[in-house]
Amino acid sequence: MSEGQTTPETSAAAPALRAGRFDLLALLLYALSSALVMAHQVGGYGALASEGALFAELHGESLERPWQLGELLPYRYRPVFRALVMSAYRAGEPSPERFFQLFVLASGLSLFLAAGAFHWLLRALAFTRRQALGGVALFFLSFPVVFSHDMPIHTREDFLGYAWIALTLLALARERVWLACLLACVGGSIRETCLLGLLPYLLIARPEHSAWLSRFGGSAASGVGGGQGALSERARHWLHVGLVFAIPGATWLAVRAWRSTGESYDYWGVSTSPTFQFPLEALLYAFAAFGALWVAAALRLAQRQPPRHPLLAPRVVALAVVASLGTGWTLGMVREARITFILFPFVIPLALEALCQPRVRAGLRERKAWLAAAAVLLAYGLWLHWLRQDPTRVDGVQRYLAESFNVGVAPLRQLPDGRVVEWAFASPLNGLHVALNLAASLWLLVVWRVGPSAGDPDRTPG
Repeated sequence: MSEGQTTPETSAAAPALRAGRFDLLALLLYALSSALVMAHQVGGYGALASEGALFAELHGESLERPWQLGELLPYRYRPVFRALVMSAYRAGEPSPERFFQLFVLASGLSLFLAAGAFHWLLRALAFTRRQALGGVALFFLSFPVVFSHDMPIHTREDFLGYAWIALTLLALARERVWLACLLACVGGSIRETCLLGLLPYLLIARPEHSAWLSRFGGSAASGVGGGQGALSERARHWLHVGLVFAIPGATWLAVRAWRSTGESYDYWGVSTSPTFQFPLEALLYAFAAFGALWVAAALRLAQRQPPRHPLLAPRVVALAVVASLGTGWTLGMVREARITFILFPFVIPLALEALCQPRVRAGLRERKAWLAAAAVLLAYGLWLHWLRQDPTRVDGVQRYLAESFNVGVAPLRQLPDGRVVEWAFASPLNGLHVALNLAASLWLLVVWRVGPSAGDPDRTPG
């Protein structure tokens, strides 16, 4: 065979080779993005500003006990991430620098795992490789990731929690139900919000998943059925679903019993007080969690086209939203946008579907949309200029938004020694990020209204 000729075997292997290279490149990009996120936070405005800032945030008492926050309620019910960091820390010489480095490393690796798991979840939801790469890019550009350790976000176990939610949903998408059940057993001890990954199974379980129960049809089934013979298909289905949820639920309760101190914790009072005190701040952080992606996802749900995957069906998404926004998982802690962000496996894929539609590509040439977006950014720029003329005006803004959100101009505070300094709890890019998302939201709404309608984006796995 002359040089340069190909055989049918090599021709058939070429697409798989290109796909493997693309996946490897994607993982490298996710690793680089994770490193950039952590580098942006180290020395920044929040918990990773310095070794001392992290020590204070985690209620450190000594070099041997740098993370005593994990012994308080409700944090002691979330032992997994802390145990991983502390196990590595105790394996060497204790020092503030080493603990700081291990915490940053564990956080970065968790973020990388979350990105990789989300990539494969998007592939399981029938997105192409390029679309999956775009979806993970939206994940990295989201407010709770970009400002992950600013105040009041101060991420701890949340990156690992995001990864676990995506992995659990991936198992469901691949119909590995018992693997999803096992992941949920562990996830509840990372953070209780990880149980969201299993919740959709309540609505997507299929009768064939419970076929294994027919093996117990004889005497066991008769006993359960009160002597009426084997269990009906409906009874087997709900018995199966009940077991899938009961096992992680029992595990979660067992961990709480094991880690209990006998003290009580006012979940409702602690969670809701910020919302009742600063309702506009709660709305601001709820929007900031996904920004324009909220709008894109809502536009996709408003279409009458069938869902790309059962996990993205309207009733499944509604259940996830109600569970996260309507329970103690969020409540007043909407201000900590990291918690609302557990909805990313639902919001981002829906938004991605909307953004991949031809009408959005056509909107790139829509002048009205760009003028509307420019008007939003111009208004923000003028407002920022007005605040900078007299920084004391920021105090008036903070009467409604509290002091945690940085609109772009920090308020001034006088220290006991007489010095006047900028008093910021978060990055000055907070305000710009939200303004860009407001502009993108308006751009998308105009495009959707005036642009030509279109069908679904390409759903062919690539």
